[in-house]
Amino acid sequence: MKKNKGDIKKQPFCWQEKHILRLLQKTFKGTELSRYLLLYQTLTYLHSDFNGEPIKYFTKTISTYSGLSMRFIPEGIKVLHNFNIVNIKGIKEGGHFVTK
Repeated sequence: MKKNKGDIKKQPFCWQEKHILRLLQKTFKGTELSRYLLLYQTLTYLHSDFNGEPIKYFTKTISTYSGLSMRFIPEGIKVLHNFNIVNIKGIKEGGHFVTK
């Protein structure tokens, strides 16, 4: 059966880039490394489920998928953004999302 783009979500894999894993390994150690690797893994997992479409992340969803604390996730995503690993399209201010 020929697979189309819509069938990607059903595949048993998600893509992780080795150069990003190496960057995280060189930058962080110990528990901090574990948290960033798990955050990156969770984001790639969610990205795979969304078939490469932009993800409107919710801290609770990422926490549920990863087991990471809801307090760490926004901070961790900002760090990944600063490394150009993820792109943040908007930020939450006073209960509203604004675009940059």
